[in-house]
Amino acid sequence: YELQDRLSLETRVCSYDRAGLGWSGPSQGAKSLKEMSNDLSELLAKAGENGPFLLAPESFGGMIALQFVQDHSDKVAGLVFIDSSEPELWFEKTGETLPDWKRKNAWMKLAWRTGLVRLFLKVGQPAWVSDMSSQNQTWFRVNYSRPMAGDGEVIGAFELSDPATY
Repeated sequence: YELQDRLSLETRVCSYDRAGLGWSGPSQGAKSLKEMSNDLSELLAKAGENGPFLLAPESFGGMIALQFVQDHSDKVAGLVFIDSSEPELWFEKTGETLPDWKRKNAWMKLAWRTGLVRLFLKVGQPAWVSDMSSQNQTWFRVNYSRPMAGDGEVIGAFELSDPATY
Protein backbone atom coordinates (compact mmCIF):
# COMPACT_ATOMS: atom_id res chain seq x y z
CA TYR A 1 0.00 0.00 0.00
CA GLU A 2 2.80 2.37 0.84
CA LEU A 3 4.50 1.62 -2.48
CA GLN A 4 1.27 2.31 -4.36
CA ASP A 5 0.86 5.60 -2.51
CA ARG A 6 4.40 6.71 -3.41
CA LEU A 7 4.15 5.61 -7.04
CA SER A 8 0.87 7.44 -7.47
CA LEU A 9 2.71 10.72 -6.91
CA GLU A 10 4.68 10.09 -10.12
CA THR A 11 2.38 8.10 -12.38
CA ARG A 12 -1.09 6.62 -12.70
CA VAL A 13 -1.53 3.59 -10.46
CA CYS A 14 -4.43 1.15 -10.72
CA SER A 15 -4.82 -1.66 -8.24
CA TYR A 16 -7.65 -4.07 -7.74
CA ASP A 17 -8.95 -6.68 -5.37
CA ARG A 18 -9.64 -10.00 -7.03
CA ALA A 19 -13.13 -11.42 -6.67
CA GLY A 20 -13.80 -12.26 -3.03
CA LEU A 21 -10.83 -10.28 -1.71
CA GLY A 22 -10.63 -6.80 -0.24
CA TRP A 23 -13.60 -4.71 -1.31
CA SER A 24 -14.62 -6.97 -4.20
CA GLY A 25 -17.64 -9.21 -4.04
CA PRO A 26 -17.25 -12.97 -4.12
CA SER A 27 -16.84 -14.96 -7.30
CA GLN A 28 -19.67 -17.16 -8.53
CA GLY A 29 -17.40 -20.15 -8.06
CA ALA A 30 -13.85 -21.40 -8.37
CA LYS A 31 -11.84 -19.91 -11.23
CA SER A 32 -8.82 -21.00 -13.19
CA LEU A 33 -5.86 -18.68 -13.66
CA LYS A 34 -7.08 -18.06 -17.23
CA GLU A 35 -10.50 -16.97 -15.94
CA MET A 36 -8.83 -14.67 -13.41
CA SER A 37 -6.71 -13.18 -16.20
CA ASN A 38 -9.85 -12.60 -18.23
CA ASP A 39 -11.49 -10.92 -15.22
CA LEU A 40 -8.53 -8.52 -15.00
CA SER A 41 -8.70 -7.78 -18.72
CA GLU A 42 -12.43 -7.10 -18.51
CA LEU A 43 -11.99 -4.87 -15.46
CA LEU A 44 -9.31 -2.79 -17.18
CA ALA A 45 -11.46 -2.44 -20.31
CA LYS A 46 -14.52 -1.36 -18.30
CA ALA A 47 -12.35 1.19 -16.48
CA GLY A 48 -11.23 2.61 -19.83
CA GLU A 49 -7.60 1.58 -19.27
CA ASN A 50 -5.93 0.54 -22.51
CA GLY A 51 -2.29 0.01 -21.58
CA PRO A 52 0.33 -0.90 -22.18
CA PHE A 53 0.55 -1.83 -18.51
CA LEU A 54 3.44 -2.35 -16.15
CA LEU A 55 2.15 -5.13 -13.91
CA ALA A 56 3.53 -5.40 -10.38
CA PRO A 57 1.88 -8.45 -8.79
CA GLU A 58 2.50 -9.61 -5.25
CA SER A 59 2.35 -13.21 -4.02
CA PHE A 60 -0.34 -15.29 -5.79
CA GLY A 61 -1.04 -12.31 -8.07
CA GLY A 62 2.16 -13.26 -9.92
CA MET A 63 0.45 -16.37 -11.23
CA ILE A 64 -2.45 -14.32 -12.58
CA ALA A 65 -0.05 -11.75 -14.07
CA LEU A 66 1.87 -14.47 -15.91
CA GLN A 67 -1.39 -15.75 -17.36
CA PHE A 68 -2.34 -12.18 -18.29
CA VAL A 69 0.96 -11.77 -20.15
CA GLN A 70 0.29 -15.02 -22.05
CA ASP A 71 -3.26 -13.96 -22.92
CA HIS A 72 -2.74 -10.23 -23.54
CA SER A 73 0.94 -9.66 -24.36
CA ASP A 74 0.00 -6.70 -26.55
CA LYS A 75 -1.31 -4.88 -23.45
CA VAL A 76 1.80 -5.44 -21.29
CA ALA A 77 4.86 -3.19 -21.25
CA GLY A 78 6.56 -5.05 -18.42
CA LEU A 79 6.27 -7.18 -15.35
CA VAL A 80 7.82 -6.48 -11.93
CA PHE A 81 7.37 -9.28 -9.41
CA ILE A 82 6.97 -8.34 -5.75
CA ASP A 83 7.56 -11.52 -3.76
CA SER A 84 5.53 -13.42 -6.33
CA SER A 85 5.00 -17.11 -6.84
CA GLU A 86 7.12 -19.04 -9.34
CA PRO A 87 4.84 -21.30 -11.43
CA GLU A 88 6.67 -24.63 -11.23
CA LEU A 89 7.27 -24.26 -7.51
CA TRP A 90 3.74 -22.97 -6.90
CA PHE A 91 2.09 -25.96 -8.57
CA GLU A 92 4.46 -28.39 -6.82
CA LYS A 93 4.12 -26.93 -3.31
CA THR A 94 0.39 -26.21 -3.57
CA GLY A 95 -0.19 -29.80 -4.67
CA GLU A 96 1.83 -31.11 -1.73
CA THR A 97 0.01 -28.93 0.80
CA LEU A 98 -3.51 -28.95 -0.67
CA PRO A 99 -5.10 -30.86 2.24
CA ASP A 100 -3.62 -28.29 4.67
CA TRP A 101 -4.90 -25.40 2.52
CA LYS A 102 -8.39 -26.90 2.55
CA ARG A 103 -8.36 -27.34 6.35
CA LYS A 104 -7.03 -23.81 6.86
CA ASN A 105 -9.67 -22.40 4.53
CA ALA A 106 -12.44 -24.15 6.49
CA TRP A 107 -11.07 -22.83 9.82
CA MET A 108 -10.77 -19.27 8.47
CA LYS A 109 -14.37 -19.31 7.26
CA LEU A 110 -15.45 -20.34 10.76
CA ALA A 111 -13.21 -17.71 12.39
CA TRP A 112 -14.69 -14.94 10.23
CA ARG A 113 -18.27 -16.07 10.79
CA THR A 114 -17.82 -16.15 14.56
CA GLY A 115 -15.92 -12.83 14.79
CA LEU A 116 -12.66 -14.42 15.97
CA VAL A 117 -10.62 -12.77 13.21
CA ARG A 118 -11.88 -9.30 14.13
CA LEU A 119 -11.29 -9.98 17.82
CA PHE A 120 -7.69 -11.11 17.43
CA LEU A 121 -6.62 -9.09 14.39
CA LYS A 122 -5.06 -6.16 16.25
CA VAL A 123 -3.05 -8.45 18.53
CA GLY A 124 -2.11 -10.98 15.88
CA GLN A 125 -1.48 -8.69 12.91
CA PRO A 126 1.90 -8.83 11.16
CA ALA A 127 4.53 -6.49 12.67
CA TRP A 128 4.90 -4.60 9.39
CA VAL A 129 1.35 -3.26 9.68
CA SER A 130 2.55 -0.94 12.46
CA ASP A 131 4.94 0.68 9.98
CA MET A 132 2.10 1.63 7.62
CA SER A 133 0.40 5.03 7.56
CA SER A 134 -2.59 5.28 9.88
CA GLN A 135 -4.91 5.34 6.84
CA ASN A 136 -3.43 2.09 5.50
CA GLN A 137 -3.49 0.49 8.98
CA THR A 138 -7.20 1.25 9.16
CA TRP A 139 -7.72 -0.13 5.66
CA PHE A 140 -5.80 -3.31 6.60
CA ARG A 141 -7.89 -3.91 9.74
CA VAL A 142 -11.23 -3.23 8.06
CA ASN A 143 -10.34 -5.29 5.01
CA TYR A 144 -9.05 -8.34 6.86
CA SER A 145 -11.79 -8.28 9.49
CA ARG A 146 -14.37 -9.42 6.97
CA PRO A 147 -14.64 -12.77 5.20
CA MET A 148 -12.53 -13.14 2.07
CA ALA A 149 -12.02 -15.92 -0.45
CA GLY A 150 -8.27 -16.08 0.16
CA ASP A 151 -7.15 -19.67 0.31
CA GLY A 152 -10.30 -20.89 -1.39
CA GLU A 153 -9.32 -18.86 -4.46
CA VAL A 154 -5.89 -20.47 -4.52
CA ILE A 155 -7.38 -23.94 -4.13
CA GLY A 156 -9.78 -23.37 -7.04
CA ALA A 157 -7.05 -21.94 -9.29
CA PHE A 158 -4.82 -24.92 -8.53
CA GLU A 159 -7.52 -27.48 -9.23
CA LEU A 160 -8.73 -25.79 -12.46
CA SER A 161 -5.41 -24.73 -14.05
CA ASP A 162 -3.04 -26.81 -16.14
CA PRO A 163 0.55 -26.57 -14.88
CA ALA A 164 1.85 -27.56 -18.32
CA THR A 165 0.85 -24.14 -19.71
CA TYR A 166 3.21 -22.28 -17.38
